[in-house]
Amino acid sequence: MIQSSTRFAHNVVYDKVEGHSLVTDGVYGYFRHPSYAGSFYWSLGMQMVLQNPLSFILFCVVMRRFSITEFEAEEDALIKYFGND
Repeated sequence: MIQSSTRFAHNVVYDKVEGHSLVTDGVYGYFRHPSYAGSFYWSLGMQMVLQNPLSFILFCVVMRRFSITEFEAEEDALIKYFGND
């Protein structure tokens, strides 16, 4: 969130705002979706702290499904705005 600054949004933005640019440096140079990856690993880590194997497995399924849905929506929007960049 800090790396992308004002270009970060918690929801997928479907209309390009004037002045937005694609962030490709810093953590975004290594991870395509660092905030989703962080959220995914944080939620799984929390389940490990709770030491509940069933909850861990269910969170894996739920977070994977959520992540895939969000990835697809964000990828479509980014391609629409920035093309092959």
